[in-house]
Amino acid sequence: MSPKVQSDSNKIETGRQVSRQCLRQLLFSNPQESKAFAIGLTILDQVVKMIVAAFVPYQTSIPIVNNWLYLAHERNFHAWIVSAFNVQFVSVFDLVQWGLVIPVLLCSILCHRYYITTNRKSLWADVAFLGVFTGVASWVCDMSFRGYTIDFINLPGLVTADLKDILVTVGVAAFVVETLDNPKLSWRWTGWQEEKDDLVRLVTSLFSFSIQELRKTRQAVMSRFRKAARPE
Repeated sequence: MSPKVQSDSNKIETGRQVSRQCLRQLLFSNPQESKAFAIGLTILDQVVKMIVAAFVPYQTSIPIVNNWLYLAHERNFHAWIVSAFNVQFVSVFDLVQWGLVIPVLLCSILCHRYYITTNRKSLWADVAFLGVFTGVASWVCDMSFRGYTIDFINLPGLVTADLKDILVTVGVAAFVVETLDNPKLSWRWTGWQEEKDDLVRLVTSLFSFSIQELRKTRQAVMSRFRKAARPE
């Protein structure tokens, strides 16, 4: 590769990094804003579903772009995997889902904070957290308030989905991109023993980090209580 081509390539890569940093600074300048953004998208998803339920008749599609995109009103009482693979014992499957959603919500917050604190701050990591947290939180709202999800984005011949489906897909894709983009992470298999040691170190580090976060939270709560109880 010639020096000029190498220089142009470095400039392009630098431009991409600057663009990602600027976008991250705009959208996710701190963890609190990431959570607020995720909650905002969850509320947006629920508001759109309320509007669709109120104004679009059930099992009706309204064309937005003919033959390409429709506003639909479909009800999905179970996860897509139940319909796609004809899963039996649906009640047991739903119970397992409910048993997983709360840990997934808590772990998504904890793992995101752990990653950006101990590894690196990254736009892809923020997008991955945003997609997973919003998708799971929206599913909890759907099942708690309605008992089913409302799918309103219809791509004829492909799928009828909602905003959370899109966000979860984007979140998973961002997670994969982050693992490929971060030079500290590798998909290369290093053997059972080394992989096991790495996993033990990761779990130990994550557990220690969790304890520290709980202590910080407890101290912050106690400090607020003391200030509230202090006479003016």
